[in-house]
Amino acid sequence: MIDVRDKTKIDAAALQSLVEGATRELRKLYRPKHAPVPRPPGGDTMIVAVEDRRLVGAVEYLIGDDEVLVQGLAVHPDHRRRGLARALITRIEGIARERGKVRLTLRTIWETGNARVFQRLGFETIGEYRSHRFESPTGGAVVEVVMERPLPPAW
Repeated sequence: MIDVRDKTKIDAAALQSLVEGATRELRKLYRPKHAPVPRPPGGDTMIVAVEDRRLVGAVEYLIGDDEVLVQGLAVHPDHRRRGLARALITRIEGIARERGKVRLTLRTIWETGNARVFQRLGFETIGEYRSHRFESPTGGAVVEVVMERPLPPAW
């Protein structure tokens, strides 16, 4: 059974391992052009997916004026295609509804294939452009895809 919950301090080591593994995999496809800009502490929130007491997924989200920005979705490779991404997104949708937000938004890199994953999760592409923040491992261009998932009013 999958338990989706807020990240806690005890998740730190497992979360670091999960994110490092996911990042290592992604760096074969793209990398940041510049060093990331540090974000202020407490400016983000993260939820995790746990199965059999093992952290197997995580996603960060940022609360905006009328939307929730989803970023950094990671699922352990051994646990993919089991509904973990859907469970994490569903939890964020609930949080967004509780806060009166009207949509979820995200950005992804086309070359990862993740845009198709997010389409299956109900996101629609609203824009594509040559990324100014990321590049291929050889310095070439990559395409950044902007996606959103409108949240119908709860009845």
